[in-house]
Amino acid sequence: MAEAPDKSGNLLFVAFSTEEPPCFASDLMGSRVFTERIKGSDMEIRGALVLEMVGYFSDKAGSQSIPDGLESLGLPDVGNFIALAADQQSAELAEWVHLGMEESGSILPVIKLVDPGHHPELSSLMRLSDNASFWDAGIPAIMITDTSFLRNPNYHKDTDTADTLDYEAMRKLVKALVHTLVKPS
Repeated sequence: MAEAPDKSGNLLFVAFSTEEPPCFASDLMGSRVFTERIKGSDMEIRGALVLEMVGYFSDKAGSQSIPDGLESLGLPDVGNFIALAADQQSAELAEWVHLGMEESGSILPVIKLVDPGHHPELSSLMRLSDNASFWDAGIPAIMITDTSFLRNPNYHKDTDTADTLDYEAMRKLVKALVHTLVKPS
């Protein structure tokens, strides 16, 4: 059972820029600048929840792609869930968020994926957002995602417009996350 984080600190909301190429994984990436600046400061970050592509959902069979080599993870082929992606140092945080979201009463399916370290394909996919900057700094973080290009046929195209997003599913996600962050320990 995941232990609830100490809630005596503050909650900090941060929006990062330059997550896309050509700045991705460089010293110019916003989350990397942030994690570098907090090293040596008196700021303590206990964990980060990184929202990465959370608006595209489909109940159609085959709407969720499963990359070669990851079939053994048992992921559904229907793109109607949110994934919580974590590395080993973030497993407890992912478990806590997963339980909180399930307890929230939201009917949005949530799948927790903790990289065991022996799936290079999974490791590569899980490092495609700002969570990797926190992992590299030794800070637990989870990427909360609709799996982006593995599901959304509009990813980085002219058709990637507001009318293709599922606002009801996003509302359910926010409600579940609020419940998780404010629930009693």
